[in-house]
Amino acid sequence: MDTLEGVIDDELRDLERTAREADRPGARLRWARALRRVGREDEALEALRPALADAAVRREVGTFAAWTHPDGGAGGAFAVDVAPLRGRPEVLWRTRVGGALMPWLLASPLAVVVGGDGRTLVLEPDTGAVRRQLESGGLPHGPTIRGDRIVLPAQTLLAERDLTDGTSRFGALIPHDLGLRVAGDLLLTASRAGLDAHRLPALDAAGQPEPLWSRPLPGGMDPRPFATRLIVCGDRVVTRGEVHVDEAAPVTHVVRELGGGAELFRVDAAEYAIGDAAGILVTDAKGVALRGLDGAERWRFDDVPSPRATALAPELAIVSVEGEPGSPPGFHVIDRRSGAARPLATGAEPLRPAAIARNMIYAIDRQTVAAFGPDGVARWRLELPAPPSPTLVLAAAPHRLYILSLGGDLLCLGESPKHASTGNTDHQSP
Repeated sequence: MDTLEGVIDDELRDLERTAREADRPGARLRWARALRRVGREDEALEALRPALADAAVRREVGTFAAWTHPDGGAGGAFAVDVAPLRGRPEVLWRTRVGGALMPWLLASPLAVVVGGDGRTLVLEPDTGAVRRQLESGGLPHGPTIRGDRIVLPAQTLLAERDLTDGTSRFGALIPHDLGLRVAGDLLLTASRAGLDAHRLPALDAAGQPEPLWSRPLPGGMDPRPFATRLIVCGDRVVTRGEVHVDEAAPVTHVVRELGGGAELFRVDAAEYAIGDAAGILVTDAKGVALRGLDGAERWRFDDVPSPRATALAPELAIVSVEGEPGSPPGFHVIDRRSGAARPLATGAEPLRPAAIARNMIYAIDRQTVAAFGPDGVARWRLELPAPPSPTLVLAAAPHRLYILSLGGDLLCLGESPKHASTGNTDHQSP
């Protein structure tokens, strides 16, 4: 084993030396792909950053983990497997994105995206400068980053644009008034016509979405507001709040096979669900339960008042619990394998968990952001600069945390000052 590891290290050093000496995109791609083959994703990303001007490099970077949806990823779990901020960060830049409500925030190494109010802003991730503004017609379901592209829904129209130069990749009329979810090269939509799946064009090719399958939704969807009515968990698609007329449990979450839409099982009386490629965390009438993709219950958390699924990562889950009258809710960190729970040590501050980067939990209050380890103990706290405005949403990126306030300020937090702009740290959107 030591001999094999030594050979791999020698090969990686040779690829690194060639990439640094030649400073060509192809050499950096070969080095990064070799790093990824041995599981060194963070180093691979850093190897590619100097060559982001190359289209092939951007396509490769688009395959790394990123905060691609307003709720993190296809499963809506508010978690992403990226390098977290382990030490107390500082504000690297701040950008004003407008006073009107802009509720959607996405982040990848290629761009930061803010959307709402009929427009979408694409910003440079290292400076906050606005790269371009895209008209988007209201965004009832929010934009999605797909590799080196962005999918923009508006009314019945779906459009895809290049994140860097804004080039249009496709435009298609696909009803999605009840729900929309992008998962890799698949597009899932819910409308009054039913549940539909399309295959999206390959990222290195032109084309239009190709219909794959369609399933009726005879009872429609629960009219009560959900963050999104569709999530994708591995090879499963979950409709949240599907209505079934003349049945004992009229409103359920239905789990279907992603490949053809066949129903696999239901979660009756479900109020909310989030998930990932390994399972689904469900709030139901009894409490919160982690289920496998086969429907089997792994553990249940129901010995506290009104628990609710909040976030789900490979090693841990976050569940909120009802506080005393007039008090904010509390939160528990649950070991995903055992179901063992411990409180999140927020102290007297009304912090609420809003994102997980790998196994680091980011929590926010009006003007405070803090990080907690998987043991529920605080690692750092940071008071955000004025002007005072409640924090709206977070998006995690490698060694970065982006914070969008209700008043329209976007902040970037980072550990290293070398990435901060000098003399150009404040920007205004067009």
